[in-house]
Amino acid sequence: MSEIKHTPGPWEVENCGVGKQANKLFIWPGRETGVDFHAVATVHEDFGNRWANARLISAAPDLLKSCKDLLFFCENMDPKDTMREIWEGARASIAKAEGSRD
Repeated sequence: MSEIKHTPGPWEVENCGVGKQANKLFIWPGRETGVDFHAVATVHEDFGNRWANARLISAAPDLLKSCKDLLFFCENMDPKDTMREIWEGARASIAKAEGSRD
């Protein structure tokens, strides 16, 4: 797989705005990434879908990895055990993007 050029995941969503920042959600690299603490993205205002947008953005690295894993599997036809791992990763990525952990 190609080298990633984006901030490594996982990313997390936090509502840490106060004052002028109160209507913002911040997407940060997870603490386990070892990346300096900086916002990857900010979602402004609340039009009823602010949290959904922030969750989708924060799931981007997971979704990209799941898609790459699935593509690799399809190209190389790995054994069933690998497929289960890819399947579970894809389900977890979708759940993160949709705001559930099922």
